[in-house]
Amino acid sequence: MRISRDLNVCISSLEDLLRGGSVKPEKGKSVEHVVEELKRIRRKPIMNRTEQHECIRMIVEQLIQAFKRD
Repeated sequence: MRISRDLNVCISSLEDLLRGGSVKPEKGKSVEHVVEELKRIRRKPIMNRTEQHECIRMIVEQLIQAFKRD
């Protein structure tokens, strides 16, 4: 239950960032991919540690790539 609530907060925060219009379109695409990945994690009730780490790695890499570009 707590994990789902935390994911909901993360998703909501990222969607607010996108709606605010302060993110350039190419960065917005990456943020959208991260939101979709978080939603996928939320739908999957049981994940082993390896799957969790793969998802976290993908999310971090997406965000780093998006915000390194200027």
